[in-house]
Amino acid sequence: MRVLFIRSNPVSPDSRLEKEVNTLINAGHNVTILCWDRDSNYQEKKEKKELFDNFCDIYRIGIKATYGGGIKMNFFPLIKFQYQIVRHLKSHKDYEVIHACDFDTGFISYLFKSKKFFVYDIYDYYAHSFNVPNFIKKVIEFIENYLFNHSDYSIICSEKRLKQISNIKTNKICIIHNSPMKFEVKDYKFQFSNRVKIVYVGILGENRMIRELVEVVKKDSSMELHIGGFGPLDSFISDASNKYENIVFYGKIPYQKTIYLEQKCDIIPALYSPRVKNHVYAAPNKFYEAGFLGKPTIMIKNSGMSELVDSNHLGLTIEDNKESLRNALAKIVNEIDYWKLQSETIKEYYEINFSWEEMSKRLVYLYDDLEKDKC
Repeated sequence: MRVLFIRSNPVSPDSRLEKEVNTLINAGHNVTILCWDRDSNYQEKKEKKELFDNFCDIYRIGIKATYGGGIKMNFFPLIKFQYQIVRHLKSHKDYEVIHACDFDTGFISYLFKSKKFFVYDIYDYYAHSFNVPNFIKKVIEFIENYLFNHSDYSIICSEKRLKQISNIKTNKICIIHNSPMKFEVKDYKFQFSNRVKIVYVGILGENRMIRELVEVVKKDSSMELHIGGFGPLDSFISDASNKYENIVFYGKIPYQKTIYLEQKCDIIPALYSPRVKNHVYAAPNKFYEAGFLGKPTIMIKNSGMSELVDSNHLGLTIEDNKESLRNALAKIVNEIDYWKLQSETIKEYYEINFSWEEMSKRLVYLYDDLEKDKC
């Protein structure tokens, strides 16, 4: 089938979307991406996107906005992006499936559902993602639940997410975990010291203990922090890397390079604060990447997947404060030889429960089911 993925970031990278697109192309579908580049203003432009072992067409729309700025700072750019989604769908009528990622693409895309299949892929439950007045939150929640229940299929990232979304009426739900897919990792020739190395690559925003991680590592010569990504804390991290030799900042890097970096490091934290309701149900990429590579992780108690870290001895869980983080890092540093011995056990747990091979089968089955309905 001819499929359009719609995403409100530039997909440079977006590991979950790229894995899903790659999987569907391998299954014989013709997939295109429409996405939003917030770095500068420009008209829709078509490019070729390199995936893991495929290429696809990608349309990027440049509307300048702030990463991590929330609805208040990005309201008007978001409205412009909605208009551009409509414009694209009106001028490209041959798509058979609209695969919308999150509410900020799902709401407007649903209006075109009558002659197409509509797949609603929920990375984050929108109503719980931002601090907005309660009555606005209720409206968003009502609409998002409506989309969830009226899609041809909905995708969520963990079983726990079912508890978050109320009034579920549909049985067309597919759970696809954020598992890494296996691919040949290139050698990027990065330089590493003999210190215990901590790595985080992702959104550089608040409520992920990034500031605290920097503060702890900069004062401890036994550790080294390798950090990459993009977001509101770019300049804070760049300044720290210029000032402290044990903090290395890479900026925005592709997914393949992220996995290489994580493979070379020792600890992969996934520090989502449970003060954000969405984080209680989150399925962080870092949790899966740590399991895939056999590395210990550190998670905050009562955040998504933290109970699995405790019950399966995949790392340590902490309180939501800097001192607890400091103690956990020190403990893993002191026991690093033990955690290296645990590596194969961690990988085995991941492989049994979350492998991308299993997740890709679920996604292909979903699209096979849609094709049956088409016939």
